[in-house]
Amino acid sequence: MRNRVLIASAALVLGACQKGGTTAAKSGTFKAMPGDTTEVVAGIDTMAITKGMINQALTPSLGQIAQQAQSMGGDIDVVLKYARQQLVSQMLFQHILTTEIQKQNIQAPAAKVDSVFGLFRKQFPDEAKFEQFMQSRNLDLPTLKSKLSEQLKADILIEKELSDSLKVSDEEVQAYFEANKARYGVGGQVKASHILKLAKGADTAEAFAAISAVQKKLAAGADFAAIATAESQDPGSAQKGGDLGFFDPKDMVPAFSAALATLKPGQVSGLVRSEFGYHIIKLIEKREGKEVKLDSLKPSIIAEIQGMRKEQLGQQYMRKMLKAAKITFLNDDYKSTELFGGDKKGDKKGESKGGPRQPGLITKLKK
Repeated sequence: MRNRVLIASAALVLGACQKGGTTAAKSGTFKAMPGDTTEVVAGIDTMAITKGMINQALTPSLGQIAQQAQSMGGDIDVVLKYARQQLVSQMLFQHILTTEIQKQNIQAPAAKVDSVFGLFRKQFPDEAKFEQFMQSRNLDLPTLKSKLSEQLKADILIEKELSDSLKVSDEEVQAYFEANKARYGVGGQVKASHILKLAKGADTAEAFAAISAVQKKLAAGADFAAIATAESQDPGSAQKGGDLGFFDPKDMVPAFSAALATLKPGQVSGLVRSEFGYHIIKLIEKREGKEVKLDSLKPSIIAEIQGMRKEQLGQQYMRKMLKAAKITFLNDDYKSTELFGGDKKGDKKGESKGGPRQPGLITKLKK
């Protein structure tokens, strides 16, 4: 129940960024891939971005998009429109990066590509899931590695452009360490499971009745994990028998943390009311905190600070590059108003205004 953000994989974005072919698209100025006769929605240089490219790239993620729309209580058509706009922006940016990579002759070391592929492969629990992913995107291993190589080249380019801003001083490392000591084991961690019944407004009485019934089953000897799997309404932990893994109690909302403080390993709490609903919590294990020396953490702290900066400055770099590019939109439904602004009187197509934000589905219990 800690923060989790759903993001598109690099392979999906790269898979959508096809290079321009030789067949003229509907606009005469831009070129689409051979055989693609669908509507051109945007163009840059001579490359066309078509409805066919967008639909092909989004098809494997339609299930996730539908879940996102449902969780947000929104219209799936609105979420789909936003996803299309974001994907078009990513395609345009990828084309700009590819052009700059070729101009600077940036190469990705083979060993680094293999390392990135290894990390990517570990996202899948078994070979069957990996093969399912590959087939759904019509990929083979050489093509996937080629796409990851292109992504790595883009990362190298962006890091090169931002190199001065990514330098981290010893004072910054010290300040970051002091502010995040609890994360490095000083405060200790616990492992716990819970059963949740969501309670919102008029549903409070119903949720209380449901969690009370669960409490009676547990008192009668029912298995906690089995009940959690069958009845918990926390989608992040229910299928794992309510298991939340190890975490710092301070990362949870106050009511949840307070209940944990009263438990010993193996004990089950009474009913706990939080802003999300009613919980029953089982403490599995406690890990005492240990003092950690800064020297041993310095490389990872630098990497964390640089990662946060790259995320922020990378967005600024994206806006800068898109603003400088000559981009034409032939269908404004695919034009991100956040990134390129609206079609106000006097605006020129291709001028970028505003800035992008990354969409995501966030499930939270954490403060």
